[in-house]
Amino acid sequence: MSEEDEKITGHVIVAARELEQMFRRAGSTAAGLHDAVDEFAGRLSPECVKNLRFIASVRNKLAHGEPLDGKLDLGRFDAAVSATAAELAVFVPADQSRIREVDDEFMAEVRRKLRMCGLLPGLNAAYFVALLLHGLLPAARMLILTLFFLIGVFVTAGGICDGSALRTWLGVAFFLIYWICAFIVGVTERSGKERWWVYTVPAVSAVYLLRRAWQLAGLSEILTALPPLAVECYGADRLAVHDWLAAAAAFGAAWLWGITAVAVRRKSFF
Repeated sequence: MSEEDEKITGHVIVAARELEQMFRRAGSTAAGLHDAVDEFAGRLSPECVKNLRFIASVRNKLAHGEPLDGKLDLGRFDAAVSATAAELAVFVPADQSRIREVDDEFMAEVRRKLRMCGLLPGLNAAYFVALLLHGLLPAARMLILTLFFLIGVFVTAGGICDGSALRTWLGVAFFLIYWICAFIVGVTERSGKERWWVYTVPAVSAVYLLRRAWQLAGLSEILTALPPLAVECYGADRLAVHDWLAAAAAFGAAWLWGITAVAVRRKSFF
């Protein structure tokens, strides 16, 4: 076999292999192109099926050293491969690595704008809120379930004291939701050292949820965001009663806090 023939054979085999990989990513379990065409025939156009049969036949003959019916027209072959790949792309899931890349670019732009907000008086509240949410979201489920426990306990107790059956059953419903969900969380997320009763016994499982929330929450984000937000709330309150000096001092303190936070956290999430 000449060097040119070897190049053509290698080119054909690589192109056919790429199409086989596209079929696999689309969910095919076939061993080769012909079998894959049989599997997808009902979903492909007649022209695509014809191209695939042609590509598979050329690939098989060259791979097994069999003579072709005349000289291979590489232009026609490559055109058939391109048209086939374009039609198969509909069945292939999106490239997750590219999706993640786009998401990262988007989040980088969001973080840049949030940092800019953190440097501006008034607008830095958006930066602090974003910090707070970023710290709380990983523990959101645990905190919500703990809230359901507290609502269930107080509403049930209030219903019993007032003799209200509706309030009592409403509190029991909250309590049961917390209890069932705490069990699910414990089974799915517990470490190997956790004993079963820690997440199944009522009230004890609430402590378990709070401990998990403490482990998951971003404490640095929460501690960075809460003080200036509280100061800005105080400043808004002073502004409402026309205490201009106190309001200016509060917003000024929050502004300085924001500048410091952006500078210290510039290599963090945002």
